[in-house]
Order: sequence, then structure tokens, then C-alpha cells
Amino acid sequence: MGQAEIFPVLVAKLTWSKHLEGRHVIVFMDNERAKIALISAYSPVLASLKLVMECSVWDYHNNCASWYTRVPTCCNPADSPSRMLMSEELKKLGARVVSPVLPSGMSPAEEMK
Repeated sequence: MGQAEIFPVLVAKLTWSKHLEGRHVIVFMDNERAKIALISAYSPVLASLKLVMECSVWDYHNNCASWYTRVPTCCNPADSPSRMLMSEELKKLGARVVSPVLPSGMSPAEEMK
């Protein structure tokens, strides 16, 4: 489950790169292990560690200070968008769907495997 929570963090950073550069960012997630891995910049699971390191490198190169916090799914403002659902609240805020930017070397077809 950890990679399923960490990967979207990296995709979000890549997708919203221009908006996040040089900013303080709050990242909501509902997996405690993924949160701890991102905070400590370490995971004993190599696949998770690779994603965590990519997030850390991105933060460093983009002068971004990320704050990771756990929020139960029912309260997570990012839950609906992560499921490609647009809630009425998000529509009122003017949210829109954008194409994600994937890490280099990964195509949308590979993501589905």
C-alpha cells in the first residue's frame, strides 16, 4: 500500500511543478507508513525508498518545503480527485481535471500494468 500512497505524491509534484516551486506544501494522505517514509526520507522497502528519494530530490531542486500529514479517507480533500471524481465542493472551488505528469521513463500504458 505504501507505494500506492507515495507514487501520487510524486506525480502531483511533477504535475503541479510550476505552482509548487519555492512554496510550502501540505500533502494529505491516509497511510501512516507512507507518511513516515516521506517525513524520514527512508523506507526499508526498496520500491518505496526509490519513490521517497525522488520526492526528496524534487523538493530539493524546486526549493519546496513539503509537510506530510495523515487524514482519514473520509476527511481527505484529495480523496475524490485521486479517484477521478469531482465533488460538488471541488466544482464550487473551480477545480478542474488535468493530465498527470508521470516520472520519466514511464508511459500511461506502463502505469496500467
